[in-house]
Amino acid sequence: SALLPDSVLLRTAFSWESVVDEFVFVVGPPLAALTSEAAGAPQAVALTALLGTSGTVALLAQRRTEPPARGRAEHGAQWVLRYSGMPSLMVVMAALGLLFAGVEVTVIATARESGATWAGGLVLALWSVSSMVTGLVIGGLRRAPALYRQLLVGNGVMAVLLLPLVLSQGLLMTSIILFIAG
Repeated sequence: SALLPDSVLLRTAFSWESVVDEFVFVVGPPLAALTSEAAGAPQAVALTALLGTSGTVALLAQRRTEPPARGRAEHGAQWVLRYSGMPSLMVVMAALGLLFAGVEVTVIATARESGATWAGGLVLALWSVSSMVTGLVIGGLRRAPALYRQLLVGNGVMAVLLLPLVLSQGLLMTSIILFIAG
């Protein structure tokens, strides 16, 4: 936002950020599932903590990419919840977090029930791959709806496309549903 204010490239940059985020979810769940299967759940949690902490420290160390500091507005600071749209955005993000957590629990439970716990991470990675493709497509659009509209419509469509998970009976059907919803 600091480098590309009011630029048509800002939407592409946001999409690229989403694609990179999804890449973490393409690699992470299979790595966690395979580590858990090979070495045990505590080792998978330890590996996750190590990688997450290392990535956070590396990101915090990136001073050259930090946007310039802005001074306080003359009219004073405003509590973040008083910004227009922030309460609504928090509700949407909380619902999205619950949706993601529910899908992840559902996938791992389905994989365990199928006797293929290791495959749960691959199913979640498939969901992320289809989401990455969507991010690349949206980022490549020359004209796209406003960001708030993309957020609401995209999340609404994804929620509807995930409803068939309630009826899913196995990993194959779950994979197909998640690929389409991504």
